[in-house]
Parts: sequence; structure tokens; C-alpha cells
Amino acid sequence: MRRLHTIILAGLTAAFAMGGAASAATISIKSMTYSPKKLVPHLHLDGPIVQGDVETLKNFYLDFVGCRESCFTPEGNSTAVITLNSPGGSYETGLGLAKFLRENRISAIVENGMRCYSACAFAFLGGTAHSTQDGIGDFIDRTVEPGGILGFHAPYFPDQALTGLIEDFGAGEVFGESREMIATMVENLVDWNVDQHIVSTMVSMGPNETYDLDTPNDYFLVRTSLPPGSRTAYQPDDIEAVRNACIRLLAMHESAEPREVADRLAGLPFTDNISKDEFGNPLSGFKLSDKPLGLGHCSVSGADWRGSGDLDIALYQTEGLTGYSRPMLSMFNREQGWSTAGTGANASRRIFQKESLNHFFLPVDMNLAEIAGTNSPGIDPFEVSPEIAFPDLGADLEIFAEDNGTRISGKGDVFVFTQLANPLAFLTAKGRLTAPGTPFSYESVSEIALVRGGTYSDSGDTFSWIAYKGSDASAIVRIEILKPDGVPPTEEEMALLRRIECDTVFEGVSLSCGN
Repeated sequence: MRRLHTIILAGLTAAFAMGGAASAATISIKSMTYSPKKLVPHLHLDGPIVQGDVETLKNFYLDFVGCRESCFTPEGNSTAVITLNSPGGSYETGLGLAKFLRENRISAIVENGMRCYSACAFAFLGGTAHSTQDGIGDFIDRTVEPGGILGFHAPYFPDQALTGLIEDFGAGEVFGESREMIATMVENLVDWNVDQHIVSTMVSMGPNETYDLDTPNDYFLVRTSLPPGSRTAYQPDDIEAVRNACIRLLAMHESAEPREVADRLAGLPFTDNISKDEFGNPLSGFKLSDKPLGLGHCSVSGADWRGSGDLDIALYQTEGLTGYSRPMLSMFNREQGWSTAGTGANASRRIFQKESLNHFFLPVDMNLAEIAGTNSPGIDPFEVSPEIAFPDLGADLEIFAEDNGTRISGKGDVFVFTQLANPLAFLTAKGRLTAPGTPFSYESVSEIALVRGGTYSDSGDTFSWIAYKGSDASAIVRIEILKPDGVPPTEEEMALLRRIECDTVFEGVSLSCGN
């Protein structure tokens, strides 16, 4: 049976990809700071997923991610970000990648223009971050930007491969092993907090079709977030924002998909001061029933909620003898903090995320591709005009990679990650350029330049982070001496680090090294 299992996995490696040969994915380090919201290294996976990709990702992670536990804060953070662009591939490797992301608290993102199918989609579901705040711990951190595609389907065999397996092992053994793998797939989907209503749809998708995340209804079911941004930027209509959030709460209350209950709130008038809660706060919303002690209305709490992203919305019972309504199921939306809907002790098993649950406020069947590339909120990576030149590092370094305002160069075990960014990036860097809790051996900060150096407490790697503010852009330069575990940097490597610090110039700005 073990030999059959191995052969079947080999068949699934080819069959689980959406076209193309099963050559290995390219895994790379893109930059050491993904965005102002995520000041952690940016890893990228591109191409078909095959056996060995987990080990490759692990090696990149160990080499280039300087913090582990020290990354985490009460506000929540990941140790790294991985962006995904893949047609799929090995089912087993996709599950292995998801496990690696979860265990190491790596955020998963599909950006606008990227495609992440089948095995890649399962890898994506491992996206996780962590908060040191009591009662939170690990939480889901997976994002699909409008214009990106995440698509699921079940493992399958090409006809020729299936015929050969049946001839070699018999139909009973082949289909028995296949059923076991489907069962594992379902178990993982449930464990990764995918809504029960969509699991059967994902499993039923065959080789020529996929379940793609196209609408806010899909984001709700797959527990996936839109890029961070204010509620009013995604949904400026206050009343429609409450109506759409109420649709989600009603779906959760009745264990249904949001699109199945949307008609129940369509056209209902919005009533101000429909009731009050036990604290005397006014409740305004949509009346659903007059049934005593039953579901009476879905309302937003407070008098000053219009125009705000911090909303408390709930399904309420009809008023009792006390004269106020009790909440039955609540949603708390916070643009700076934690947002949650429903109940549950485990943050990774309920609807829970950092910042606003913006897909809750959009029409359930809206085509999200319509807002791709518009003025709606996006991921906001560090981007800058291509006319801006990279800093002159002053050292004889080999350039290993250059892409979209980032450059990776180095010499021996000394690596330099240079990133061009908008002017606000310098202010972000002044606020926090290294991982929380990382001690500095030295630090110097001015209005136009800064340097912070030391040793990562997790990995023991020596680092120097520099930031410069130019007229229309900023530059962030991270120097890392990446040695095998326990091996200290040499005098020559430390001298090269210091030379890069002192010789680097960006738009006439440099550090004052006293010479």
C-alpha cells in the first residue's frame, strides 16, 4: 500500500496543476520589508509546486528571516510574507507548504494579477500570524487582492494514469487510496476554518473547473481578507454597509451562505432608534420580526456610527419586559485593532482578523475584479517611480537580483537588501525598522537618515539597517551577515558592513561617520 500511495502522489503532482509541465517552483526573497503594514521579509513562490519545494522554502526562511518569536507583538504580526503565483502541482507538497506557513506564522498573499490554483490554494490556506495578547495567539492571516485569483479543485487523475494504476493495483485499492486523500483534504479544509458550506463544492470540482474567489461571498466562506483599508473606502454608503454586514450575521445565525439569505434584507427600510441595548445605547437597523423573544432586528449600536469604520453590529432579540434588546450574534469591526464576528475561544477557528472585515460590507455577489486597479484600497507595497536611482553603496558587491524597486547584492556571507520606497516609508522606518524586542548595539536617527545595528536575538545574525529620506522617495538598506548557526562574523565581514554604512549615498544623503 505504501508503494501505491507514493505512485498516486506522483500522479497527483502532475494532475493537480492547471496546465503546464510540473517543473519546480521558483522560490525567492524579494525584499526585507514587504509593506508599511508588514515590515517583515517578502518571500515569493512562482511556478508549479513539486516535491522538494517545502525544503527550498525552509532554506530561504532560515537564511533570510531574522526574527522568530521576537517578531510577535500584542498587536499581532507574522515573521514573513509569502506571495503566491502558481498553477498548482503536488497535492502533498501544497499541504506541506500550508503546514510550514502555519508553524512559522507566515502571512499568505495573492496580489493583483497573480494566480494561485489547486495545490497553491491549499498552501495559501496556511497563512498565519500571531499575537502575544492573552486569548489570541495564532490567527488567520491570508489576503487576496482584487484582481488576484485563488482557485480550488479536488485531486484527480488523467485518464491514462488512472487506467495504468487500476491495471497495476486493481480498482479497489486505487479508489480506496483516492478516497483517503479526499478525506484528508476535507479534514484540512475544516481545520483551516473554511466554511462547511463550501467544502463540498471544492471537493466536487474536477479537472476542467475550479472554485474561484470572485465575490465577497467567497471571501466570507474561505475566511480570507481583502487588503487593509478603511471601511468607507470600500463601502461609503453607511446604511448599505450595515445591511451587508447583517446579511453575514444572519447567514451565520442560520448556518447558511450569505447569498442564500440576502433577499431577506433586500429592500427593508432602515429605522433609526429601532430599540436600545442594555446600556441605553440607541440601536438603528432593519426590523426582521415581531416574534416575542425571537430574532427581532439587526442593528448597529451607538449614535455616532455614520462615517465610522469602528462598528458594533448584532442580531438582537425583540424587546422584552425590560424595554431593551439583547444581542444574539455580534460583529465588532475595528480599523485599528481586532475585528471579529460570531463566537469561539480559538481565534484561528472563528471569523477573526487584524483590522477591518471589509468584505462584510460589500454586496455578497459583487465581482471584486471590478475594483482591481482602481482607487479602492490595495496592499500598498513599498513602490517608487522607476526613475529613482538606487543608492550608491560604494562597495564592490555582486548584484544577485533586481526587481520592482528592490535589489539584492552582496559579497560572501554579507548580503545587502536595498529597497526604494515612497517618502512616508522613512517615517515608518523611524517608528520601527527592526523586529520588536530586537536590541540595538548602536543607533543614530536624524530627520533625513538613520542607522540601527545589532544582533538578532533569534538567529544570532549581525545586522545593520539604514534608511534615507530624499526629496520624492526613501531608501531602506538592510545589511545582514548570514553565517551558519553559531559561527560569528569575521573581522573582514564586519569591516565591509561598516564600509557600506559609511559609503552609501542616496540623493546626496549619507550617514555622518565622522570622517
